[in-house]
Amino acid sequence: KDELSLNLIGSQYTTNSSQFDHEWNIGDNSDVFNNDMNLKAKQTGIVGEIAHVHSFEKGKLSSGYRISNTAISNDLLNLLGSYHYDVNYLEQYLYTEYSGRWDKLGYRVGIGVTNIHNKSAETTQDDWAPTPKLVLSYDLAKNHSLRLTTDYTSQSPWADALSRNITQIVPNIYRTGNPFLKPKHTFRNNLTYSSNNKYFDINTTVFYNYLKRDIAQFYTADSELNGFVLSYVNADYTRQAGAQISGKIKPFANDLLVIRPFIQYSFVLLKRNEGAKVR
Repeated sequence: KDELSLNLIGSQYTTNSSQFDHEWNIGDNSDVFNNDMNLKAKQTGIVGEIAHVHSFEKGKLSSGYRISNTAISNDLLNLLGSYHYDVNYLEQYLYTEYSGRWDKLGYRVGIGVTNIHNKSAETTQDDWAPTPKLVLSYDLAKNHSLRLTTDYTSQSPWADALSRNITQIVPNIYRTGNPFLKPKHTFRNNLTYSSNNKYFDINTTVFYNYLKRDIAQFYTADSELNGFVLSYVNADYTRQAGAQISGKIKPFANDLLVIRPFIQYSFVLLKRNEGAKVR
């Protein structure tokens, strides 16, 4: 059995946003805080995907290609002056995946490649990354199971993080984006034990994630603005590890009273490109 699907979505719209905050000294009429920003953005986007699924007797093979492209034309007026700038964000994803079951073992194995191509007046970023995926599930006994998920993904910085717009938060404190940001790559691993009956449904998960070129925010001094600017930067890497327990407890074996516990312990270590580590 074969299935072929095609999806295509297009969009176009214009947004207008403004922000005005003003604080001054009434004694001498001097400005303490003045944030005046106007932004007009015209955005055109398209998202398309073609997918093919072939069903075998004991499994299913899925393959496809996905593309998304967003073009934005910006007219900006802020505390540094007026600007016109255009940006284009393109992402392509080609993949194939096989899923099936053998006795108590369920499995899904996939391989793909992701291309992120971001273009602005300041720079052009072109990033290629493999995107493998592995999912294994095993039924230990009735209502008890183990699930292992491992994948490697690539994520583009979001539009706000890439924006060159700058706004004032409070006196001498500013916030801006960074058009030179690069995509981050995430290696994610989760092992989950699940157990359920009519009184509870509990999931216990241990995880380890490694984020190469993670996107973080830090303050830096700016002599031109005579203050500090909160901006996005690519870190060298971030490591995350921990465990969590979540689920539902039903003391009366129905929905009359449902308790939803969530407990998590995590350890996060971020290493900056200069070598400094932040925990």
